[in-house]
Amino acid sequence: MNKTKYLNNQSFGFLTALEDKPIKMDKHFYQKCRCICGKILYVREDSLLRGTSRSCGCKSKELRHYQFTEKAIAKMQLSKIGKSKYNKSGCVGVNWDKSRGRWQASIRYNGKKINIGRFDNYEDAVTARKKVEVKILKEIKEKIPTSN
Repeated sequence: MNKTKYLNNQSFGFLTALEDKPIKMDKHFYQKCRCICGKILYVREDSLLRGTSRSCGCKSKELRHYQFTEKAIAKMQLSKIGKSKYNKSGCVGVNWDKSRGRWQASIRYNGKKINIGRFDNYEDAVTARKKVEVKILKEIKEKIPTSN
């Protein structure tokens, strides 16, 4: 007995089913669909019904662009961003350079470590680190789209 449902003209996210009868391939039923971008594709019927397939992929880039909205940043767990238990200086991104006998300030941004500089005074290193941190956060905020 065929357990498939007739999905013709039903919408699933950005996909619309085009035919009544799905095609059976490799033990699964595939439904012919049209995405809102116009692309025709075959999608597993169970993925449509569960909601795991919602577009052809055309919306992925657009949706990723809005991943870091102000709400998302507000929901970040700031407690996890703080210093680790191995931090001996008391400030994230500031450590004692034994070989040079100076405080070193650095920050990680876009997957890269940026060395800010070395300082004789701990407070100067912390201040420099905080200034760069504020500058980077300001840069990130400018990239966030504002919702009107």
